[in-house]
Amino acid sequence: MPNPVIRSSDVTDGAGFWQDDPPTPSSAIFSHHTSTYSRRSTIRPLPVLPAPTPNSTPEIDVSPGTDRSSVESIAPVGLSAVASPPDYRDPNPREEISNGTQPNSSASSAIGKDGSPFNQPITSSPQNPFSSAYEAPNWALIVLHVGLCLIAYPVLMIFVLIAKDRTIFWTRFAVSCGCGVVGFCLGLSLLNLARAFLEAATWATLIHQSHLPEAPGLTLREFAAASQGTSALVAARVLLNRIMFQGTARKQRKAYDSRPWSLYVAYFLLLVLLAASLPFILGRLVEISTRITNQHTDYREVALKGDLSAIDLTRATELLPVFEHPILGWTLSHHEHGQPPQAFSYPWGTDMVYFAEITPSQLQPNGSGFGAFVHAPKNQTNSGVSSTPALSNDIDAGTILRYPRWGARMHCRKVPNAERNLIPKSSLNVTYLFAPRETMVDLFTSFSLQFPKILDKPVNLTTAVKPNDTLPFEVDPNPLTLGVGFNDNGVSHSYYSSPLSMGEDGGGFISLEFVLVRLNTAFTPQGKFLILGNETVSNADGTESRIGYDAALCLELFEPWIVETYNSSTSITTSTRIINKASTTTDSLSGESNIGTTISGVKRQLNSSALWPAYVVAHQNSVNKLVKDNSRDAPYMPSPMVVSYSTGVGANGFTELAESAFIQTRLQMDATNLLPYLAGTGDIVGRSYPDSVLSNARILTIPMVVVLVLVLAFGVLAGIFVPKLPLGVPRRDFELYSWVAAFHGDEVTTEMQRAGVERNMELREIEKRLGNMKFRYVF
Repeated sequence: MPNPVIRSSDVTDGAGFWQDDPPTPSSAIFSHHTSTYSRRSTIRPLPVLPAPTPNSTPEIDVSPGTDRSSVESIAPVGLSAVASPPDYRDPNPREEISNGTQPNSSASSAIGKDGSPFNQPITSSPQNPFSSAYEAPNWALIVLHVGLCLIAYPVLMIFVLIAKDRTIFWTRFAVSCGCGVVGFCLGLSLLNLARAFLEAATWATLIHQSHLPEAPGLTLREFAAASQGTSALVAARVLLNRIMFQGTARKQRKAYDSRPWSLYVAYFLLLVLLAASLPFILGRLVEISTRITNQHTDYREVALKGDLSAIDLTRATELLPVFEHPILGWTLSHHEHGQPPQAFSYPWGTDMVYFAEITPSQLQPNGSGFGAFVHAPKNQTNSGVSSTPALSNDIDAGTILRYPRWGARMHCRKVPNAERNLIPKSSLNVTYLFAPRETMVDLFTSFSLQFPKILDKPVNLTTAVKPNDTLPFEVDPNPLTLGVGFNDNGVSHSYYSSPLSMGEDGGGFISLEFVLVRLNTAFTPQGKFLILGNETVSNADGTESRIGYDAALCLELFEPWIVETYNSSTSITTSTRIINKASTTTDSLSGESNIGTTISGVKRQLNSSALWPAYVVAHQNSVNKLVKDNSRDAPYMPSPMVVSYSTGVGANGFTELAESAFIQTRLQMDATNLLPYLAGTGDIVGRSYPDSVLSNARILTIPMVVVLVLVLAFGVLAGIFVPKLPLGVPRRDFELYSWVAAFHGDEVTTEMQRAGVERNMELREIEKRLGNMKFRYVF
């Protein structure tokens, strides 16, 4: 007895489900063949019947003697179930459709005669302006893509401007945000344009596989996996399917479709890769440069060796007898500490203030300055200038340091009325230098200092002139305030120092400094002197000359200053400027804040009240080093030191004693040989301002333009040249409307019912029951 067959008269564009032998292609539509589940389902060929005529009613052909309650049909592969065959005929049809279509859903019965949207005529589809082999372009997506490419560069420039002069974190953040936003938008636009390639290739795979003479079509699981999205993984699956499936081979389909569909999938993968890489590529085309800048608002307190400790002062006191000896002329050897620190100066008003550069040892927790007064300072191998930066546990490199330190400045005046105030020789061959009160008042006034009462009285000639000595003329003591005698010892430059303040008030030291220059005129052909001696000197070459005399009165101040020093990470420590004249570090700008902890138990202020032993030793050390460069091999010969007091150069280059030249030389000597010894092992609180690393971003214009042009070209090509489906099948995608066009409601519902799919069933169970159901595209 032949098997019963359910023959459907539904003629729709839908999915055809079958077992093994599909119906012979009759038209470019999906043909639906329903089936029921029997107790023991077997695979049998399904005889092909002629297509039903319009307005016909579904018929069931059953041979005589067959039990209608259990009809055996063709079940999907791998699925077996028991079900009663549904009857697709309506026992009470309510209306006939004039256009000859058998009603098969509620939607079909909703078509009215009143011109509703469901009864509108089908409009002609747009065409591709370049070739009929491609789908009509989606101009909205193309225009959007072009617009995004055009505004990409200006948008990136906005983020580059936002990133200007920011820290490296915020610059990178701004650039990353800009490149990320622009790259995401361009990538999303590329994916939207490329999506049609994958959709076309997926549906083409179904059409190619459905065109096989044997075992045509795909299982629902295979097609669902290939159409679940437009990702690279799905595209790779489609590409693999086209390699593995028999129906997609070129030899199987060359008679009706010879296009390289795998290349379309590969182009989609290329666009996916480009879209995913765009943020990274754009980020590489924005160059970020950094620069180190100093900032003066956020600081940490640090302790450094900038003062003298009690033990330093004790050692200095022990050295006092040595340096107060009138003949010994002892000096401190800098070789015991390494090279002496470099002297530097910065302007303050009309003055130049000189300082000793900080040594690397002063930045070390257990280091010291030169004022330790020891031959080998503990843990110090070289506290002088070093070619490598100092490293410290407390003071980091790459910071600005501010702390109080001692500085020196000086004013000088040439001795006026030299005929009366500079006596070349007395009866005991002593040279006398007298300081007029008016000149001394002028010196103090230049520093805005009050004239000391100790000097505001006539000079005492009894103490000023050596015993049993007589002057060549009578000296009026009333206009004079000081008088000093210099022995006829052949020294070309001599000094007299008189301390006016030994630091008792805590504000520093004040010292009167007299300098006397005596030179043989035979070696100063360009020399100009205040006065010449009366006696002639017989030289070794048989010539005769005289001794020239020049002198100046000076006032030198040693005061505390706040100096800014840069502790570099790549070079030596260098002072950069004077902050203010003070003994304690305070805010120089509004808004300064301590970002660290406050140090307690450490001195914060420089105070000179107890430093006088160190000052005396250091002062005499500097003067003695000046005097030692005096060319005493012959009387009153020029030396490099004395020539530096003038504006000339060379052995015979002395011109005349110039106040500015002497001040510069003397202060440089004091900054090298005096000021370093006012800082030993005593700690003082300073401030450390860490550097700020600021960044700027710059777009590499040419590479950026090239990339944007390529993105534009790839997107436009993807939007215009979407291949049409084989055999004139209209365009299909992965959206709901394509599934509505492929499946009608009763077809899907019927197969789900036969598979035992219920409304509230889990998705994994639905996939298990429907996954192996096979369908094909019917032409």
